[in-house]
Amino acid sequence: MIPILICDDDTLWTQKLSREIERFQIASDWEVCLTHVSHTPEIFLQYLRQERPQMGIYLLDIDLQSDISGMELGKEIRRLDSSAQLIFITTHDELVFPTLSMGFGVCNFIIKDQENWREQLHQTFQNIEAFFRSWNHPQTPSLTLKCGSLRETLPKQDIYFITSIKNTHRVQICSKNGYRDVPLSLTELEKQLGEDFVLCRRDCLVNLTHIQHMDHLARQLTLDNQEKINCSIRGWKSLKLRQPFL
Repeated sequence: MIPILICDDDTLWTQKLSREIERFQIASDWEVCLTHVSHTPEIFLQYLRQERPQMGIYLLDIDLQSDISGMELGKEIRRLDSSAQLIFITTHDELVFPTLSMGFGVCNFIIKDQENWREQLHQTFQNIEAFFRSWNHPQTPSLTLKCGSLRETLPKQDIYFITSIKNTHRVQICSKNGYRDVPLSLTELEKQLGEDFVLCRRDCLVNLTHIQHMDHLARQLTLDNQEKINCSIRGWKSLKLRQPFL
């Protein structure tokens, strides 16, 4: 089932879009479902971080009457859902090119006051459907752990955080499968794991996609598995640059 999500501060337009999605569902044999509607980007982001939809279709107003614009929201969605299909719904056609210049993929722009916006929306859905049906999904990015002749593959998205074990050349990995010690260094792992992982302190590498809350006073992270992690001043500054909406 492909989730469809809407974020638009205009209630009338969320109703219009919901009706068109329902019509598309009836006309197509493609399994899609409207799973969430928000009128503020803050509530929308809260839902995304809690529910973690993947391969979603996102209909976003560009001007959301908030400190978070539709363009910024789209960028954060792309970070959380790398296969996200973004459709911007706007009355401001002058914002099309600035949005394109931000450098993340956009499926289409629907101008609200154009007479054929419904046809454009349905055609965009059909294009996305054809893309998904023909797409050979890439393998889930993973970390390969070696211990002697044994080899284990751990999906990166399953890792919550990694801490170094004092006075050893080993680390402890906390993942959805529990804890495990492996003979690696944080420096090696930071290079392998990529941009979704940040050193929140010298001995701890945290997965940004699992951060649920940032306590700015205590410099403490709460992850979606309810683990709490304390951060250094330097690590906190790095996190704030990477997680501006928390």
